[in-house]
Amino acid sequence: MEHAFLASRKHEAQLPFLYDEIIFEILSWLPVKSLLQSRAVCKSWKSLISDPSFIKLHLQRSLKYANIIVKSKLYDDKYVFAQPCTVASLFEKPSTTVISAESAYRVNSSKYRFAGSCNGLVCLIGSIYSGDRVKQIRVRFWNPATRLRSTKSPVICVHLTTLFVFGFGYDNLTNTYKVVVVLCNEKSTQVKVCSMGDGCWRTIQSLPIVPIPRLNYGVHFNGTLNWLALSNSDTCKQLAIVSLDLGKETASQSLLPCPSDEISVSQPSLSLGVLRDGLCLSYDYKGTHFVVWKTMESEVLSWIQLLKVSYQDLRIGFKLHASQLLPLRLYENGDILITLRYSGKLQAIMYNYKDNRVDRPKIYSSIEWIYDLDYLESLISPI
Repeated sequence: MEHAFLASRKHEAQLPFLYDEIIFEILSWLPVKSLLQSRAVCKSWKSLISDPSFIKLHLQRSLKYANIIVKSKLYDDKYVFAQPCTVASLFEKPSTTVISAESAYRVNSSKYRFAGSCNGLVCLIGSIYSGDRVKQIRVRFWNPATRLRSTKSPVICVHLTTLFVFGFGYDNLTNTYKVVVVLCNEKSTQVKVCSMGDGCWRTIQSLPIVPIPRLNYGVHFNGTLNWLALSNSDTCKQLAIVSLDLGKETASQSLLPCPSDEISVSQPSLSLGVLRDGLCLSYDYKGTHFVVWKTMESEVLSWIQLLKVSYQDLRIGFKLHASQLLPLRLYENGDILITLRYSGKLQAIMYNYKDNRVDRPKIYSSIEWIYDLDYLESLISPI
């Protein structure tokens, strides 16, 4: 009898601990909006939701809430609005309901542009003219899910003739979010890095080849930032990929998988991006086909040609030089989400390369562009 009583008391003593574990587990699967509301339930829930270990676990489980970010003009031509939305909304809802000014983030279009998205954080980078042929480069960090953004920004002052490319990503070694700006002029190239929360820029080792200024959005993949670049050879001008390891802050370069005569720097559809578990390269092939290459899962960077589809099969009948195609998402069933931009309008295309099936829904005149494949909701603070 005494043994049973003691066992019962021991079980009761464990209940609060088990209860906390169960609450922790349940809350970690909720979307951010529900978690923000749940903070008002009690002090212990508020403390739990703010705990770094909880925020980390929630981020790992946010894959099911993956969104994309769209940029649109609403009501005021002086500003653009950006907000996350689901892929399904591009196919199921009319353009007037994809974006609402109430839930969107307003960005001054003349000052800021997107530098990338990582783990639920979005980096905005902009150049502001300050007179005497000088412009200031500023950075803002924004979490669309929590609607928080940084207010302070370290500044780089450069000459008006200086071109710059940028990128934003996560350094796994130091658990730090970094924004990188590559400054290019006729005389030199500089690479500057700013970690989120720091008040200054650091100069690091320059890149072996210079990224193409027109394609100024660095692609974040597995702790690296990647740009399309031109080799330094004056006779060849061969395209390549230049990569910056955010942990070691060292750079490397690799050749493209396709023959150099297949692509041109000036073509609108030339793009470097990420599809599921690898980098992808997309471009127009001789005005007749859209081609997508993708890296395989391996330590050595190896490529396969994932897609070579004719514009006829995509049901694209206008001249391609006035448009831009971009692969955004790859699904296990063979579907590829492709965005098509032309004449100031945007359309989402779902193409299945296994059965040559295409779905082209409404044209969105209000959406200017789509950014950041697999934007994830998170509780990570940008402040």
